[in-house]
Amino acid sequence: MIREAAACLEPVYIRGDYGATAYVTHSWNFDIVDLNQVPRCYLTLNTDRVRTAIIKEGVRDIPGINIFQTESLRVRGVA
Repeated sequence: MIREAAACLEPVYIRGDYGATAYVTHSWNFDIVDLNQVPRCYLTLNTDRVRTAIIKEGVRDIPGINIFQTESLRVRGVA
C-alpha cells in the first residue's frame, strides 16, 4: 500500500529562468545496527544484495539493519 501511494506522487521540478532544472531524488540507504541479527543471506555484508533487496524487492525490515530513505537535491544546468 505504501508503495502504491509513493508511486502516485508526482516528482517536483523547479525550472529556472535560464533553463536550469532542480529536483529532489529519493534513495534508500541503511546502517548496520546489530550485525549479529542480520540474516546470513545478507552477510559478508553484501551491500549489493542488501541494496537489491531494498530497491528492487521492496524489503524494508532486515534484522540488524536500519533502512531509511534519504533525499538529495540535483540541479541540471543548461550548457
